[in-house]
Amino acid sequence: MTPAFSSLIPADKPDLLIPVFIRDYLPHGLIGLLIVAILSAAMSSLSSTINSLSAVTTEDLLVAGKKVSDKAYFKYSKLTSVFWGVVTIVLAFFTGNIAETVIEAINKVGSVFYGPILATFMVASMVRWVHSRAMNIGLVTGVLVNVFLWLVVGDHLFWFWWNLIGAVVTFAVALFTQKLTQKEKVLAEKQDVDEEHYHFWSRNTIILIVQFIVIVLISLSLKYLL
Repeated sequence: MTPAFSSLIPADKPDLLIPVFIRDYLPHGLIGLLIVAILSAAMSSLSSTINSLSAVTTEDLLVAGKKVSDKAYFKYSKLTSVFWGVVTIVLAFFTGNIAETVIEAINKVGSVFYGPILATFMVASMVRWVHSRAMNIGLVTGVLVNVFLWLVVGDHLFWFWWNLIGAVVTFAVALFTQKLTQKEKVLAEKQDVDEEHYHFWSRNTIILIVQFIVIVLISLSLKYLL
């Protein structure tokens, strides 16, 4: 980055690097295309997020297995879409000070949920006798622990560790809750047929593990390659 360009970027606003470069160093036609592309990407991400939240809220909370008419279902969908739209707008006003850059802020918020979600998939794949209620308790506990680390522990613990801590807490709480409620025997009997055909060490699992190892090795070697 040249000194002339560096002087245009405020020290406390590194996120302006790309916008300033687009504004001052690209031809006008390309500037318009990039702005449209950025806005389209942002709109598609937001719309898919709100749609997913609306669908889950409608299906799992409002309908919850009940038979409702198409008109009522459509009404629920619209109301929940408006609700989550308002929630995202309100939360946007409180996200400016999460981190110094947008990339860090996105990953910091995501780290609250990545670990618990990973543990949920691990339990679903490897410990299939865990009941959904126990898994939900573990998931919520893992997220709450990460929120506690964020709000109380703060900068004393780097937020990368939230992924590992959330995964371990979610996994442990789900298994402990299942053992406590003594439902594993019933669930195991119901899943005997499925268990006979299930193998964790399948071809797809091995491929995913190899890909993960390759990604880690490449990441570790970047400082020597660049």
